[in-house]
Amino acid sequence: MTTGRTLAQMCGKAELRAVGSESTVADAARMMRDHQIGAVLVSDGGRLSGILSERDVTYRTVAAGLDPNGTSVAEVMTRDVIIGHPESRAVNGLQLMAENRIRHLPIVDGGRIVGIVSLRDFLADELAQVQDEIVFEGAIAEELW
Repeated sequence: MTTGRTLAQMCGKAELRAVGSESTVADAARMMRDHQIGAVLVSDGGRLSGILSERDVTYRTVAAGLDPNGTSVAEVMTRDVIIGHPESRAVNGLQLMAENRIRHLPIVDGGRIVGIVSLRDFLADELAQVQDEIVFEGAIAEELW
């Protein structure tokens, strides 16, 4: 389980994807599509000013009848962003996400964006650990036979 890892370790080396607040929702959505991610950070001058998720695009833009090509990210992004600290335990980050019903957690250190973790990252981490346990248990079983 992710209990021993930190949020910084969960972030790994994935390249951060961010847009400026004046970018259009359509441009941000294309970035999400092209990089197969569910959210982009909104950064102005290296500081986190918001996050735009697939739900923001769907609910606050399309379902609200706004034109994604003419709507700025600033108009529909989530501004009150829940953040995690790099040295926090991963399990605490996951708990924070569950409590706030969010799928993406930006990791910020001293006001600087250092990464982002998603529920998908936690699932992939758990799956990898389960697979490692299966291999380990299989090796033990072979030794005993």
